[in-house]
Amino acid sequence: MPVSERSGPRVLLTSVFGPFAQDDEFGSRVINPLELFHNQVTRAQGPFSLRMHHRSWGIMLIQENISAPSTVLDFPTRARFVQELTSTQYDVVGISGIIVNVGKVREMCRLVRQHSPKSTIVVGGHVAAIPGLAIDLGSVQTNMVFAGTKGTGIPAAELVTRLEEQGVSCLDEAPWSVRFVTHLDLEDGDIDKTVSAVAGMIAAV
Repeated sequence: MPVSERSGPRVLLTSVFGPFAQDDEFGSRVINPLELFHNQVTRAQGPFSLRMHHRSWGIMLIQENISAPSTVLDFPTRARFVQELTSTQYDVVGISGIIVNVGKVREMCRLVRQHSPKSTIVVGGHVAAIPGLAIDLGSVQTNMVFAGTKGTGIPAAELVTRLEEQGVSCLDEAPWSVRFVTHLDLEDGDIDKTVSAVAGMIAAV
């Protein structure tokens, strides 16, 4: 369990809990009948079925590139995840998973709300690309805003490029999705500038 002791909000980064490739209440094997991440990917058991452990490289890289004190749980058990939530107060809990483990991600969000209700939950990885996901803005407190651009007809990459020309930095997360992030060095005027730039661009379409 890598731990980084730095200054700032305390962050927990975790992949989904095991065990895997089992019929359980979270439905990951029902969603995908392959033996997925046991940790292996095969279509059937056999004497030469390859097994390996897939490390949580994404959240490990995030840990190395943030200034806040952070902890990484690399495919913990459900009990180990709960133990971490109850032993340390985290400001942010980031959960990474693939789409077939959406049931486990949902359960982990429930556990955070139960054991660490003051924590902000951030869900990432392939599971965040599930079509039709909705956000309850009344219950989410975060400095990140994900905006869909399909209704404007402007692809995300193009919008990012055009905003960069106006001094606004953002990131195209998907072909039709842009991520905006506010930082401590930004002021209200910077937010207004961003809103105006985006509004003007859309109005010109």
